Amino acid sequence: MVTPDQKRDAVAHLQSVVLAGQEQPLSQRAACEVIGVQRALVRKPKTRSLKDAPLKQQLATLCHKHPRYGYRRIHALICRDGPGTINLKRVHRLWKEAAHQVPLRKKRRPHRGKGPVKAPQEALYPSHVWSYDFVHDKCRGGAKLKLLCVNDEFTRQCHAVEVGASLTAKDVQNVLHRLFATHGAPAFLRSDNGPEFVQNDLQNWLATQKVQTLYIEPGSPWQNGKSESMHGKLRDECLESELFNHRLEARVVIEHYRLAFNSQRPHSSLGYLTPNEFAQNWKLNQQTLT
Repeated sequence: MVTPDQKRDAVAHLQSVVLAGQEQPLSQRAACEVIGVQRALVRKPKTRSLKDAPLKQQLATLCHKHPRYGYRRIHALICRDGPGTINLKRVHRLWKEAAHQVPLRKKRRPHRGKGPVKAPQEALYPSHVWSYDFVHDKCRGGAKLKLLCVNDEFTRQCHAVEVGASLTAKDVQNVLHRLFATHGAPAFLRSDNGPEFVQNDLQNWLATQKVQTLYIEPGSPWQNGKSESMHGKLRDECLESELFNHRLEARVVIEHYRLAFNSQRPHSSLGYLTPNEFAQNWKLNQQTLT
């Protein structure tokens, strides 16, 4: 679709060049006839374009910084950064004009089994249910990366992304021990049936911490949907956008993403609040109720 500004620019270009067989550039009337636009459109001052210029610049800056964000999340960032309220339709119009659309992911084949089963024990408050799982990647030279992600299912806060070449059940226990000391132990821990999560020593230690375990059914990743969602964002917005030279660089970059994920990234499921803001608001609301 050709925008009015693009049509004006085309007419201006024709007026500035001498075409073959012509002794001088075309007049505005003749250029409009060639392009096929009304002279009123060309003669109308670009009041809206001038008014939109600061917003266009802000939009371009945010899209460059967050290339995988959609226009709704970019709109939330714009409203967060500046005074007043910017209309979502206005942001969408400028977004389309500048061709900032994010390429769609390839759709997965629909599951043909018995169908989704609701995850047991839905999170009802912070530190009620945590989920943890592994994500795999590699460095530029082929060195393997194994990431342990630990998330609070209620607030969507990512408490840790531990990066290593390989992570054992003992490594998982050490990460959880550190997080329990910082955030307190959750009531439940949700995971798949991976050997690192069902190991006896880890299970015995969790029992001493009074943490109950929840295991999803084999082949049922939708039962761990909150964790899978976070992993998708981590891969889409960080792992597939970066090329790590070594594990130390991967640790630094991924930790920076985790902190931004908690404190800067608006989440549509949280009303476009960040996980930290959502957790803080919930705490304040509970204090008000009591």
